[in-house]
Amino acid sequence: MLKFKFSNLFILIFVFTIPLLKSCNQKKEEFGTAQSYDTSSSCALDLSSTTQTDLIIIRINWNDYQFNSNAQTWSNTIFGNCEGQQNHFWYNNSHGKSAFRKAQETDSTGGGSANDGIITVSLNYNHPNPGSSGNFHSYLKEATNLADPYIDFSSYDTDGDSSLSKTELQVMFLVAGYESAYASGSPGVWAHKWNVCSGAEGVTIPVTDGISSLLCSNGYSRFGELQGSHDATIGIISHELGHALPGLPDLYSTNSSNDGIGYHGLMSSGSWGYKPGEYSGASPVPMIAWSKIKAEYISATEKNSSETGVKLYSNLSDNFNPIKIPVSTNEYYILENREITATGYFTEGGILITHVLENQSNQNTTSSKKVDVEEAVGTDLDTNGGNKGDSLDFWRSGNGSSFSENSKTVNNFSTAGSTMTINISF
Repeated sequence: MLKFKFSNLFILIFVFTIPLLKSCNQKKEEFGTAQSYDTSSSCALDLSSTTQTDLIIIRINWNDYQFNSNAQTWSNTIFGNCEGQQNHFWYNNSHGKSAFRKAQETDSTGGGSANDGIITVSLNYNHPNPGSSGNFHSYLKEATNLADPYIDFSSYDTDGDSSLSKTELQVMFLVAGYESAYASGSPGVWAHKWNVCSGAEGVTIPVTDGISSLLCSNGYSRFGELQGSHDATIGIISHELGHALPGLPDLYSTNSSNDGIGYHGLMSSGSWGYKPGEYSGASPVPMIAWSKIKAEYISATEKNSSETGVKLYSNLSDNFNPIKIPVSTNEYYILENREITATGYFTEGGILITHVLENQSNQNTTSSKKVDVEEAVGTDLDTNGGNKGDSLDFWRSGNGSSFSENSKTVNNFSTAGSTMTINISF
């Protein structure tokens, strides 16, 4: 759960992106402009060999705040298979291994229809405006109970243990009002992934259709509907789902001591990625290789001896092949080829080198982050609030001649491109 936020928002001179692949969310700092999605039917994905996780979205209206967009709009945004829609991003980011499926429900209110994966409920209160604070679980419990007549939660308990695991059903709350992790709009809630299994805020776990741990063994994700004057973008949604489904940690520092991995991945500032002409978060940066490995979407090839002319295929390729160089049981390096095909903040890619300390729990100790980007030029990511990543971070010919640590050396970097070569020596 995010425990801080920046006090000032500012506009970057540049916009950035890493193109899409074939939460407690960090405070947003950059603003794009407009966005538009391709909603043609021609972009349907073939999900026949993809693991699909059922997802139900419970929208919460208030006496003083109701939704700006209808349920169908949100169903398209979250479950849509076109570029710019969450399911398209998730499918491609997982290399075709994972996607989300609309949970079966009977609600047709709020401009939606039955089985669009959206249930809209109205709570008889004014928006409590908790911002980054807690004191919201009672509203989630009441919203879950109001949604119950429209969905049979027990039908998703496939193992019969009277609880819902994260792979049986994902529960997401979309709250009318503002997203506090984006800007200072009021009233707002802060996007996060959490649960109420400890009885937080004195709230007991809701019992729906005989399922007693809907918000405990599984947890929930939550975000506000509006980011400033527009609907929430998919970056914040995918970031929280990164916590909720594969259980990925945040890769920024929660104590503001440094910038973590910065713009380089979804689980840090990359969740706010955008292309020119888009709002922040409309084109989130893909996960770094370490996150994809943890999520079991890909694997890495381990290297334990010297080798020349090692080929690394780009993250945009079906042959994407990150390399792991071990130091010890809990310490290793991951090398991945990040290809940049569009102009923007990252103007040129190359080899991204990350140093991993598995025995660290977070990014808060700058000298020993859990996952640290080994920048080819500079140490910008080891400070807070400055440069959160640029093309100088990538290793390639003419930018960082040799990386050497822990008796491991990587050099002879080729030029950036879809296929790169390196030498490794021990």
